[in-house]
Amino acid sequence: MNASATIFLAAAVIAGLALSIQAPINGQLGRAVHSTLLASTISFSVSVVLLLAISYATGEFRQLSDMGPTPWWLWIGGIFGPIYMLGIIYSVPNIGVVSALAAVVAGQLLGAMTIDLIGAFGVAARPISLTRVLSVCFVFAGVVLSRY
Repeated sequence: MNASATIFLAAAVIAGLALSIQAPINGQLGRAVHSTLLASTISFSVSVVLLLAISYATGEFRQLSDMGPTPWWLWIGGIFGPIYMLGIIYSVPNIGVVSALAAVVAGQLLGAMTIDLIGAFGVAARPISLTRVLSVCFVFAGVVLSRY
């Protein structure tokens, strides 16, 4: 494995660790405020403020003026964050962090395999192999096993 692949994998592992911390915090927030929707709103509000501050501090907003025409679907990625957040805030207190995040990973892999197969959203199409299908099946089996 080359050095850049190692860096990218490490970044993905760190992102996964962050999600494992975020999930129980937001689950408890949902219980504290007695609302999955309000907890999601609070969490995303904190995220927006943080990202705006970082974007302003680094001068990223200037790059918006350099952007040319873009496909419409580039602008809807934010729709899926609340779906994840609502699902996690609802699931974690009821089935636990491991089962909830295992189910999230299973859903991500199922979606990723579909996106790879059809080449959606500008991703090069990649065929589905038996090995890839088996790997997703093992993750789904892990979801079931995590419940015992």
